[in-house]
Amino acid sequence: YKSQIPDEDNVLKRSFTPAEMKSIVQANISILSKEFSDFRGDNLTEIYKWLDYLTTQSEESKLERPFTIEEYDDKFQSEEPVYGVFKDAVNKRIVVVFRGSDTLAFLPNWMTNVLILKKDGIIPDVLKDELGGDKLRFHSGFYNSLFNKTEEKNDNAATTKFDQICTDVKALLAQNPDFKVYCCGHSLGAALSTIAAFYLSCEPGIPKPVSNINFASPRVGSESFLKATRILEQRAQLRILRSVNENDTVTVVPSLGYDHVGFQVTAYKKGWFRSYDPDIHYPNEKDGYFSKLWMKMGNSLPSSLNLGYDHSDYIERIVEAKEFLQKYSLNSLYMDEDMVGYRLSSS
Repeated sequence: YKSQIPDEDNVLKRSFTPAEMKSIVQANISILSKEFSDFRGDNLTEIYKWLDYLTTQSEESKLERPFTIEEYDDKFQSEEPVYGVFKDAVNKRIVVVFRGSDTLAFLPNWMTNVLILKKDGIIPDVLKDELGGDKLRFHSGFYNSLFNKTEEKNDNAATTKFDQICTDVKALLAQNPDFKVYCCGHSLGAALSTIAAFYLSCEPGIPKPVSNINFASPRVGSESFLKATRILEQRAQLRILRSVNENDTVTVVPSLGYDHVGFQVTAYKKGWFRSYDPDIHYPNEKDGYFSKLWMKMGNSLPSSLNLGYDHSDYIERIVEAKEFLQKYSLNSLYMDEDMVGYRLSSS
């Protein structure tokens, strides 16, 4: 089963189903479990659970190979971001997923995280008239990960990681023209997914909207990036949902000169004396001073300092809040004019 991404641009060369991925893990478990804690104990059980779940969904769909990984590029993980491209024929989605910080590339990943000086980013043609001369300013570590030249010696001198990702996505869309594009990630991967989704939503030939569903994302850009993101969201070119744990310090940095974008869904840890439903917030330009101040305080470093580790357990909290979250869809949230402060454009 060859990948639908052209061979010359594809690392994997072929596609893999969840069942095939489980077989690969099982065949290599002695090596994997020795080297990586992810493949031991409860972590391994969790991996098998989700692969089995997707296999069951595949069988019930009656489609041929409905869930496949078409690309997984970790060839230069010490210098470049690691990402995978998945095809979901059941929901008609092409999903680009970015890996977060990992022990396999610990130092390079954290150097990316801490390079917080801002740099000017490329302004897409569709936004040049809208920004009124404002520059797009990004966290330099995250931006450079996607827009530095690739490490592959055979690549064109100007080729970036984003170029490679865009090529992969467009190749799959050529085979599946009625699919939509989603970008996802956790932590560092969340930051990269936000920037990638932003630029993919400005690409000609990619169906709109492009959706970004991310978890534990730090801030990635300045106020001008927030402004540009809102323009694309109002045009229905881009949708962003950030899942945040209540006291996750990663999600409140960097702070000075940076702004969060898209919908924020904050999940709370249940305790003896409380059981909060998640909060849903959008950076509405029409919000009053005190409303904006309250949100900034909630997304500040002092409010998130804690003795626990609130950067994990995202799936568990989402599952706990399932009944509440199922009342909403991302489409319905963007159509709530009181919440977002604008009416979606039909063009």
